[in-house]
Amino acid sequence: MGDERAAQDQLTKNWSQYSRAHKTQCVGMTTRGGPSSYVELISCLDIMRDAAAIYKADPLFGDFRKNPKGNPSNQPSNRSPK
Repeated sequence: MGDERAAQDQLTKNWSQYSRAHKTQCVGMTTRGGPSSYVELISCLDIMRDAAAIYKADPLFGDFRKNPKGNPSNQPSNRSPK
């Protein structure tokens, strides 16, 4: 129970730092199918925040959004050398 209380306190303190989309998604995921957990909620929010930061910082993700199959000039050739 101490972990849940600590997670609740941390969420109360940092709630405004999480995006609305992440809060909506994580609250929805952690309240389905059983008792909700503040530890699970904060874990979800932290993962979503970190994934968004990686996505934003990696230029390959930007190319992926524009062309989901990848940029042909960056794809390895499937041809064998002659």
